[in-house]
Amino acid sequence: MLSAKEKGKDITNTCEDSLTSSVFDGLLLLPDEVFWRLLKKACPTLPDEAAVLEDYSFWPKYATDEIEEIPNEHFVEPDLVLNFESFDLIIEAKRWDGAGQNPEQWQNQLLAHRFHLEDDEKELYLLAIGGVDKNEIVKLDIDNEDDEPYTIFKYHWKSLLEAIHHELANTEETHNQKLFNYIIRAFALHGHIFVKIKYFDEILEQAKSYRPNFTASLNILNNWKIPKSTIFLKSNFRKLLEPAKTYKTHFIESFNTLNNWRIV
Repeated sequence: MLSAKEKGKDITNTCEDSLTSSVFDGLLLLPDEVFWRLLKKACPTLPDEAAVLEDYSFWPKYATDEIEEIPNEHFVEPDLVLNFESFDLIIEAKRWDGAGQNPEQWQNQLLAHRFHLEDDEKELYLLAIGGVDKNEIVKLDIDNEDDEPYTIFKYHWKSLLEAIHHELANTEETHNQKLFNYIIRAFALHGHIFVKIKYFDEILEQAKSYRPNFTASLNILNNWKIPKSTIFLKSNFRKLLEPAKTYKTHFIESFNTLNNWRIV
């Protein structure tokens, strides 16, 4: 949370700013190629090659008094700006996945950054992380500009967290492992927990091998102590209930076992 503290952000309690600082402070300690590989894994539609990360700035303040398209504002403040060799990437973060991003805020940040940018030919993108309902690319037209629409990459925090877990499981570099674990702890501190959605399908596959005695199979599954925080898809849950109906003798017992799992 060092960057948030340096910028005078109130991080007495966990918040959007402390999440952004904790996660990206850790990511920016990684080698450039590892850092970009993680972002690409989380957000596959980002540019393929970012080359060298030349500079970055948390919460830069862009004066807007001379920008007619941004009325009633003295400055705008993106959460993070990454300056790569061939393009700049503005990052606007929200506390939770789901909702909260604002296209007007994106427009103001893009206009302000472009106004203060020394290289007018440099590509400029915006990554909206958190505060979106789904991962996707959108195009943002700015009325006063004749250029092509700006590209906005909308992604969940969950996608980045999953990418970090995947990278952790596939690296032997001790220093990177320590950083990955630090970032995962930062996510957890802010209520973002990694959940492997495919886990339920794996349970179903193993359950099929115990068809002669479905009650026994349910007991085996119950002994696996599935975490209550695990997210289960309702469609998969129905798949598990279907074979239970063929074992009417033990259906009540089977259903009680399922009920005890407290599946959401």
